[in-house]
Amino acid sequence: MEDIYDEIDENVDPVNAEVSFTFTTDDYAAASGYAIKDAVTSDDTTNAENIEDMEAFNMYFAAEDYVPYVIEEAYGLLKDGSVATVTYNNYIGGLDYLDNFGSATAYELVDADYEAMGPGPGGYHNFSSYDEPEDYLPDWLLTKYPDAEADDMVAITYDYYSGTVSSFTDYYSFDGTEWSPIEGVYVLSDDDYDSMGDPGAYNNFSSSAPPSDYLPAFLKIKFPYAQSGDVKVIVYKYYSGSTNTYAKEYHYDGTDWTEYDAIEEVTNQFIHNGEGWVFDPTETYTMGSSDFQLIVDYVEATFGESYIDSYGTQEFYYGAGSYYNNFDTRSGKWNDQEFDSWEEAVEEALATVLLPEIFPNATILVNGVDMFYVVVYDTYSGADATYSMRFKVTTESPLAFELVDGPNLQ
Repeated sequence: MEDIYDEIDENVDPVNAEVSFTFTTDDYAAASGYAIKDAVTSDDTTNAENIEDMEAFNMYFAAEDYVPYVIEEAYGLLKDGSVATVTYNNYIGGLDYLDNFGSATAYELVDADYEAMGPGPGGYHNFSSYDEPEDYLPDWLLTKYPDAEADDMVAITYDYYSGTVSSFTDYYSFDGTEWSPIEGVYVLSDDDYDSMGDPGAYNNFSSSAPPSDYLPAFLKIKFPYAQSGDVKVIVYKYYSGSTNTYAKEYHYDGTDWTEYDAIEEVTNQFIHNGEGWVFDPTETYTMGSSDFQLIVDYVEATFGESYIDSYGTQEFYYGAGSYYNNFDTRSGKWNDQEFDSWEEAVEEALATVLLPEIFPNATILVNGVDMFYVVVYDTYSGADATYSMRFKVTTESPLAFELVDGPNLQ
C-alpha cells in the first residue's frame, strides 16, 4: 500500500497498478449503500441491506456489480489496465430442506406391522439381510398413509437383526405415487451417542456438548471409506429445554468432514477497462481423470489404436493419461515427429480437444472485457509438476482457442 501511494504521490496522471484487499465491515456497508440505491421494492431493500447485515453478497445483489464501486472509492486514481484482487463473502443460500427432517412424521414399527408385511419380517418381528427394509417399507407405507401427499416425509424406526437386534431409523419421502428411502441420510442411534462420550449421557447434543464438536470426528470413524465429494445428512437430537430433532449436511473433502456453510469466501479479480472497474470473467479449469481420458479417446478415434496403451488409459500423441491424471512429458511419451516440444503437444491437446468440450459456449468478450480460459494440469517428467496455460477465443463460430501464455509452473 505504501508503494502504491508513493507512486500516486509522484504522478499527476492516473497510474496503473495491481492491488489486493479483503472486504471489511465498512466495505460491506458501502456496497450495501450502493445496492440500496438500486432497490425498487421493499424486498429489494431488504436484500440490499443484508449485504451489510450478513457481510456477504447475495443472488439479488451480486458482488460482480457492487465490488467495483468500493474499489473506485479506495483506488480512484488507478485506471486502464489496473488489476484488483478482492476477497469477499457470498451468501449461497441456506438448506431449507433440512428443516423437513425435524418436522417429519415419526413412527416406530410394532409387531403387527411386521406381520402385515408377510412371513419374512413377520416371522421374527424384524428385518435382516434376508429381508431388507427397503424391500417392504415402500408398499407398507402406501397402506399406512393412504392420504399422503407429494413431498410428505416420514421417519420409520425399525429393528434389524445382524447377530444381534438393533434399532435404526430411515427417512422415506412420497413423490405422489410411491415412497422411496432418502439416500445419504444417517440417523444417530443411542449407541452412536454413547460412542462419542458426553452426548451419550442423555443420547442427545446440547449447549455443553454441541454437535460441531463431535460429528466431524464421528463421521471419519463411521464412514472410513468415504470418497472426496461425498455428502451425508446427519439427523440428531438436541436438548434446549426440550429435546428436538435437527439435521445438518456434511461434506467430505478427502480428508475432513465439514458442515455446509451458507457463507462462502471467494477471491476474484477485477480490472479497469478504461471506463471503470469490471469483474474479470477469466475461467480457471483444473483437469481431472475424465479430462485426460477425453484426450485419450480423441487420439484413438483420430489417430488410431497404435497411439493407445493396452489399458486404454494412456495415449502417446499428446502424452495424456487418465490413470495417473497427467501429461507424460518424457521423451517417447508424446509424438516428437509432430511437435518440437512437449509444451506444443499439450497446447494442441488443450486448444483442440479439451477446451471446446469444456467451454462449448466460450466467447471473445464478456461485458467488454477480454475473456481468458486458464487450464491447470499435472505433468510427469520423472518428477511431478503442475502447470497452467492461458488461452483466449479467436473465433466463436467455428470455436477456436489460441494460447496467450504458458506453460507457467504453479
